[in-house]
Amino acid sequence: MPKNHQQYVEWDEARFIAWATPYGPATETVVRALLNRYEIPQHGFRSCLALLKLPKAHEEEKLERACQKVLDLSLSPNYQVVKSVFRNLETDTTSTDVIVSPSESHAFIRHLPKEESR
Repeated sequence: MPKNHQQYVEWDEARFIAWATPYGPATETVVRALLNRYEIPQHGFRSCLALLKLPKAHEEEKLERACQKVLDLSLSPNYQVVKSVFRNLETDTTSTDVIVSPSESHAFIRHLPKEESR
């Protein structure tokens, strides 16, 4: 076996679960689901590793929110769905930052003349 592949022999399910635990319970649940998805758990290692590499510095909470959102929507989460939700969480938070005053919220309502003036 090549030397760069020998590190993977030492990995097991417990190691991935231990890596996921600091992110939060939802991330741990998704990792467990990814590992249980395959008859041979080693087949899920790449998905787990990719999932745990998604967050950059200071984005750990974002991964937890993405995993929780995926768990709320699906009984069988997968890496692609978590990745998509993770990437789109930024757009969700920026869209709620827009503050609209009450006068602006009805700016496009057409004012009809009052019946008295007819």
